[in-house]
Amino acid sequence: LQAAIRLLGEDHGALLQLGIAALESRQLEVAADALQRAVRVKPESVPAWVNKARVHRAKSEIEAARESYARALSLDPRNASAREELAGMSAAGGPRR
Repeated sequence: LQAAIRLLGEDHGALLQLGIAALESRQLEVAADALQRAVRVKPESVPAWVNKARVHRAKSEIEAARESYARALSLDPRNASAREELAGMSAAGGPRR
């Protein structure tokens, strides 16, 4: 899959879909790489930021997850997924800034 990521280059949609598929199959490093590239190519992509946050959560990178959710919400304050998932993290506790 890493080769596929390199081949996708700057195709935001394909990188996003690969990241989501990798996350769903628990290939977290592949997901992280694909979604990092997706937000680099299209920094205004709310779905890429939300899924990047989900990868961070799956990897127990709590502060990075919060930062990615916050970025998604800065782009779309009404995004229900980002709001609910971030609120769920806050309710569950854990380190905060």
